[in-house]
Amino acid sequence: MCKSINFIERNKTCQINDAEPGGCNDELLESVGNSFVAASTFPEELAGPCTGHDCKLNEVCMPKGTAYSCSPWFSQMSKRNFKQIFVACSGNNLSVLETWRNPSLGEDIENHSNNLCTNRHLRSSMIDNWDTSSIDRV
Repeated sequence: MCKSINFIERNKTCQINDAEPGGCNDELLESVGNSFVAASTFPEELAGPCTGHDCKLNEVCMPKGTAYSCSPWFSQMSKRNFKQIFVACSGNNLSVLETWRNPSLGEDIENHSNNLCTNRHLRSSMIDNWDTSSIDRV
């Protein structure tokens, strides 16, 4: 459940948190280049049809036209056959965008068990055939 988000500039990572800092501001550290946002500060209209939904904590609200449905959080992912095609690895001083565009800059993701980072970003050759593939969801 996404309750807040941190963006760490130094290593270009995004963290999704399952809680917001409570009334204690000691939990937040001021730092240059980093960002924090609490989901409770988002305008409700961003939720579209899910505004004011009554889904349980272990469910996700799925907009369907002007209505919505509540589905178990993990079943949404298990119903689809997702394949990871890119892993951005920190600390290698390589451009993520240029590695996405240029196969020779990345290492083949298929050759890495558990998608462990190396000294280069990991990418799939599926990226190079994006326009001709039958990808229906991203």
